[in-house]
Amino acid sequence: LERAHAASSAILSALERSGCDGKDDDMVLGPAFCSVLAPTLGGLVRRETPPPVVKPTDCIRHAASMLTSGITGVLVGEAGRVVGTVTPRCLLRALASGADTNTTCVRDCMLAPPPTPSACTTVLEALHLLQEERASHI
Repeated sequence: LERAHAASSAILSALERSGCDGKDDDMVLGPAFCSVLAPTLGGLVRRETPPPVVKPTDCIRHAASMLTSGITGVLVGEAGRVVGTVTPRCLLRALASGADTNTTCVRDCMLAPPPTPSACTTVLEALHLLQEERASHI
């Protein structure tokens, strides 16, 4: 990815030096090159339904029921903000320690809030953020 990013940066720089900045009305290829060579999260992630959210006081059985086909994390929300996340690994740890799925609260096994990059963050920047934060979700 690093080499691909360097190559795409070189191409974008060459376009800019040639006077093609992608901002002119008559320049059609500039934005297309940018979206292909430096894709952003906003260009890749299409959310037609809101992500699953539980409250910190919900039982872990409720959070587990939301982890279905393709959903690998559930946001924990309180007062309109994300206060944590629950992943299958969190639930396995709770079960391994003997937690009761009906009485153990999400707050007892959730992780800190995941990093939240903006929609204009490039994919490469997001990967670096995941590595720096030692996170598995954004």
